[in-house]
Amino acid sequence: MAQQINAKQKVESSIESGFEWYWGKLVLNTVSFNIPLLRCLTRIRDDILSVWNLNDPEESLKGVDFNTEMFKLIKPLLQKSGSPPRDTLEKSNGVADLAGKISPGLEKALAYAGLLGVVANVLLDRIEESPVTALCLGAYVVDLTWILYHLFLTTLNHDPPRPVSKALVSFTFQNYQQNCAEAVHDRVREIAYKETLHPVKEIEALVKMELGLEA
Repeated sequence: MAQQINAKQKVESSIESGFEWYWGKLVLNTVSFNIPLLRCLTRIRDDILSVWNLNDPEESLKGVDFNTEMFKLIKPLLQKSGSPPRDTLEKSNGVADLAGKISPGLEKALAYAGLLGVVANVLLDRIEESPVTALCLGAYVVDLTWILYHLFLTTLNHDPPRPVSKALVSFTFQNYQQNCAEAVHDRVREIAYKETLHPVKEIEALVKMELGLEA
């Protein structure tokens, strides 16, 4: 029971940390919008991973495979973003620019996820206050929170120090992709594209419903 309460608190902290940059800072104009979406996603990932603080001796949650799977989950949303295509030269320059700004591991993750073709259109562009941005960030936060919640609960069934393994991470991603991701993204899209006074609360309620937690 105590661990379930702890998990619920971690979920709430994940949502709060994940949306601090968008609805907490960007929309309220406390920080500049002159940052790329990719950087924002990376910051969200690091902040939420810190919330869960899982024992990860293999660094399964920091490697190329993990980043690849996270990018694959939001790939359909990026491809349907509605951004006008850029010409080949500009897109190539965008990818080259990306390579100079991010770590080799993250660049590989984007390539493995098949995202280099849309990087110049979406991920490299500066973040903006829009439903598309809210959708991508919202889906990323929900996806990551769902994955980490289930990793957390699964490791509780093992004796300390309860390590996370690459095999467990892979299985958890597969389970989410096959059973939940599309429906969850549809719900996040509904929230992102409507006028609401409390979008973070609505997404928090969505996550708790998906995880079977009390609202």
